[in-house]
This record gives sequence, C-alpha cells and structure tokens, in this order.
Amino acid sequence: MIKLAQDEQTRPKYCSQGGYCRFRRCQARYCFHSILGLRSTEPRTALDYGRAIHCALPHLQRGNVVKGAAAFAESWKDRTSEEDEKRNFTRAMSTLDQWYESHVLKGTRPYTIVEPPKSELKLIDRRSADEFPFLVDLSPGDQPDALPFYGLIDGLGKSKNDPSYWVLEYKTTSELGTRFVNAFQLNLQIISYATALTILLPNYNIQGGYVEALRSSKTNADSLCIPVFVYRWEMEAFVESYLDTCTQITQCLDSGRWQQDFSACTTFSQHGSPGYLCNFHDLCKAEDWRTMLAAYVIDQSSPFEELTEGDAQNAD
Repeated sequence: MIKLAQDEQTRPKYCSQGGYCRFRRCQARYCFHSILGLRSTEPRTALDYGRAIHCALPHLQRGNVVKGAAAFAESWKDRTSEEDEKRNFTRAMSTLDQWYESHVLKGTRPYTIVEPPKSELKLIDRRSADEFPFLVDLSPGDQPDALPFYGLIDGLGKSKNDPSYWVLEYKTTSELGTRFVNAFQLNLQIISYATALTILLPNYNIQGGYVEALRSSKTNADSLCIPVFVYRWEMEAFVESYLDTCTQITQCLDSGRWQQDFSACTTFSQHGSPGYLCNFHDLCKAEDWRTMLAAYVIDQSSPFEELTEGDAQNAD
C-alpha cells in the first residue's frame, strides 16, 4: 500500500487513456506516474524513434518524401549515436520509403487524409498539423468526480469507399505479425478515441480506426494498415468503466491510499507470457519506496501552452 498525505498529492484535472490503463492495472502505478509525476531515467530510444516516425508520416501522406525525411531528421537530431541496429536514421529511411511506395504510390490506403477539427487546446510540442488534442466530458452530468477525458489523435481519415471517418494511429513495432494484429481486436486506445470523436464530431460517421504499423527491424522494411471497427456497445462499455475509474481515483485521492497490484508487474502474471516489466518495480520491491526515489525524475509539466479554468492542468 502506498500512503500519501494530502499535501503530497497533485490532483489531476483530467485523465488520458494511458492514465486510465495505468489505474486499471495498478493503483500504485497510476499514483507514481500521474499523482507524483515520477519518470524513469532509462533511455527512451524506442519512444524517441516512434516520435520521429510520427513527425515524418504526415508529409509522406501528402506525397512529400523530402519533407518527411527532414522532419524525421529534425526530431532525431538530439540522438548522440546510432547504436541501435533497428532504430537509426538509415533504417528509418528504408522503412519510410517502403511505407510510401506500398501505401501512397500504389494507392493501397483505404482512406484519404483530411484536415483535423479545430481545437482550442494549444500543444507545446506539436508533431504535425494533422494531430489534434481533445478534451471531452464523458459524464452524463450527474457525476461531479468525473475527470474530462484527454487524448491526442495522430490524424483523421475519410474512407474512400463510403462517407465514414476513421481515427488514424501511427505505431512502430518490432513485431508485425499475428500477435501484433490481435492486439487491436479490442483496443482501448482506438475505442476511446473513436468515442471522443463521436462527441466532438456528432455529424460524422465514425467507424473506428486505421492503425498504420511500421516495423522496426535490422534488415526488413514492412508495414501494415490495420482496420479496427468500433461498435456502439464497445463505446458504452468504455464510458461506463471510465466513469467508474474516475470515482475510484477520487476515493484513492481522498484517502491517500493506493493499492499495489503485484499481478500487474509483468505480462507473465497477466497473460502467461514473458515481456514488459513495470518501470516502477524498484519502488515496490523496496520496504520503503521513498528510499528509491533518487532513481527517478519528476515531471508534472502540462502538454498545453495555456489553460483556462475549464481546461486541464496536470497530464496523465
């Protein structure tokens, strides 16, 4: 059990799908990340690489390979070395070329990119003109502890075959096979983002999301466009669970008590296969978690340039 005094807690003003997932997995994990603002000091090569790819793809979507390469290079320029054999400038150019040839030149994209809706939220670090942040109220109006739901969508696509619209989500992955595709059969990010879009764009026919997946590999350049249909009952189930989670977050904040769930420390306990280890495991292994705080940095910055009373102050 993680116990905090009230003056140690920074109360969030909204919750992202990442924050929702963290709390559902483990209250302590959510507390460390979203309430205390703890961040690991371990290298973030995979995340940095994914971000750089995100910066490049909007230009490739419009047929501008040169600008796409320049956008990747600009995002990647602070890397001190190219030691990762799967994630470096050379491999990125090969991957982006393959995606452009197979998706754009051959015309296999099932959608056309469209301008995102206007947003009053101004990002400090925006990766492209296509991505747009949202902040929506999912409560029916009678739940005062419901946190507004926040997200950042990579782009908006319109189907070439019918008048439907789709969330665009860019992903980089080391594994691009059946296991990866199956991860999006029921995917919280796509479901929650599609839910938000139905609120933001009530006159649009939101069908789901297209996941543009690009493989990170030493040798191969592969990509897939994965359609993910989202249905009304899935949206309703998410909203119900989200509102229940907001109530539980408020209860934890009021009591200052956050449960540690050791079944969520690794993928083996949850799904029976080895893999991810929670980056806060050192805190939970210590008798006194506070003695391990020097291994982390604190970051409670907001992604927004400016905020009003109706906007958010603390990011998940």
